[in-house]
Amino acid sequence: MSARLKYLHYVVVNSFWFVPTVLLLAAILLAVLSAILDRAMQATWSRELAWVLWVGPDGARTILQVIAGSMIGATSLVFSMTLVSLTLASQQLGPRLLAIFRADRPTQVALGVFVSTLAYALMMLRLIRPQGDSTSDFVPLASVTMAQLLTLFSLAVLIYFIHHLAELLQADTVVAHVGDALDGSVRSLFPATSEPEDGSRQQEEAAGPGPSGRFCLVVPSARTGYVQTIAVAQLVGLAEQSDGRIELQVMAGDFLVPGQAVARFWPLDRATEALKERIRDGLTIGPKRTQAEDLEYAANALVEIALRALSPSLNDPFTAIASIDRIGAALALAIGRADPPLEHRDAAGRLRLTLPSRGFVDLLEGSFDDIRRAGADHPAVLRTLAARLAGLAELAADPERRAAIWRQGEALRRLVGRRLDEPLDRQRVDVELERLDERLARWDG
Repeated sequence: MSARLKYLHYVVVNSFWFVPTVLLLAAILLAVLSAILDRAMQATWSRELAWVLWVGPDGARTILQVIAGSMIGATSLVFSMTLVSLTLASQQLGPRLLAIFRADRPTQVALGVFVSTLAYALMMLRLIRPQGDSTSDFVPLASVTMAQLLTLFSLAVLIYFIHHLAELLQADTVVAHVGDALDGSVRSLFPATSEPEDGSRQQEEAAGPGPSGRFCLVVPSARTGYVQTIAVAQLVGLAEQSDGRIELQVMAGDFLVPGQAVARFWPLDRATEALKERIRDGLTIGPKRTQAEDLEYAANALVEIALRALSPSLNDPFTAIASIDRIGAALALAIGRADPPLEHRDAAGRLRLTLPSRGFVDLLEGSFDDIRRAGADHPAVLRTLAARLAGLAELAADPERRAAIWRQGEALRRLVGRRLDEPLDRQRVDVELERLDERLARWDG
């Protein structure tokens, strides 16, 4: 899949309009089908079900008009409540979380139900003429009944939406949603196994030296913006077609300016201007970062919640603790997986693409460093950080990852010694740090 298609898929799936649009089209199709069915079965339904479904032309128009008017009001209410909730969330939890609310599926479904019911009622109104009109003999009884059923369903959806919005605005619920998004990023970017590919070292040696200096084609950026997605398969195929190798120098989330080197292609004698453009096409550049392939952006959403909660204006360490717990859960998921691959090969095993990436150590340090500094005066936050590090130490089979966890523990220990004056507070944090040391020592001995 190309970079643009990957980004388009991400935008559509997480957009505010996709689900309502699908339900709107479904309602229009349902209106057409139900009208056709009413035409075909009018005589039978008028005779057999008149005592249940019968209503005159004026009565049917009145029912549909009331339904249409009430759905306009309900849709306006849902839009207003959604905008208010987005405003509150952006002020208290950070503007970067608006994407979480925008992609909330129940909110999209609620909007879609109201809009589709409105569209269905309007479509049915076109089929019914006022009493006395020459064409007023046809009344789509089943279609009017369907509109009434849709209205009752919409009322149930409205009640659920109000309950859901009240739940969604709670800090713990927001943290859970953001944590689920981070877990999804870890699952998509970190391979499920940490075992290296068979013969990878021999294949790398057979591929020859990498691109460097004047012996390679440097591909500069033509735009300003953030790298949103990278079409790895497309770039591997491009390098294979050219019988060369591409070395990306940027990763998802990096900011680019025109002229900045984004990639190098080797060997130089197989490079063309057209190839340069096709390499650029393998990257989607946009005005903002997204969590489609940007692990740091997904983690920063939780870090931002924690930092705002620890600010003097809010002073809410419990929300910060909830964020630390979800970051710890994502790290525990990542620690059992391999880091995102730095090398990609073709079907023959030849190295075709190398690119930088963020791994477990980057996720650990980028998440815990800022929270540790912001929570220096909150013993409960520091104790939670130590507890999460101890839990990770028990799972860390890789020496490099254990070393990163140990460094975090030492930084936390130094901070506790400098900032916590109360012996009882220091003791509680030290208990978790001692547990961290014990679990790290088990791997060494």
